[in-house]
Amino acid sequence: MRTHGSFLKTNSAGDEVDEVVLTYSEVKSLAVGNPLIKRRIEVETELQRKLILRSRIERRKIEAGEALLQMPAKKLELERLRTMFTEDIARLETANSGFTMQIMGETYKKRRDAGERLIDLLAEYALVPGNTDNAE
Repeated sequence: MRTHGSFLKTNSAGDEVDEVVLTYSEVKSLAVGNPLIKRRIEVETELQRKLILRSRIERRKIEAGEALLQMPAKKLELERLRTMFTEDIARLETANSGFTMQIMGETYKKRRDAGERLIDLLAEYALVPGNTDNAE
């Protein structure tokens, strides 16, 4: 006769559950304190724990292998981004260092100064008396 006085053992992820089923005589021996039955249950518990750990290790090996397979594609993407950023930096340095504009005989090296001068000239042009090009 088998009883289902079962003890459940689970891992922290909860994806593996194992059941230990004891016979009536084993339950009775455990209750009385038979050291052999107690030792057997301890060994079974340790075995289950080791099997769960082994399963986790295997799962992590598979995940590491998949990550390793994705590394060449990630490397290519990072190299592409690095090239794009290097080109952008070079373009930005060229654009900032190479700016010159000449307005009414004056040379401007800064975009802001040239922009302010253009705005002033446009305002002056709009206020010139007799200018028929202004839309009123």
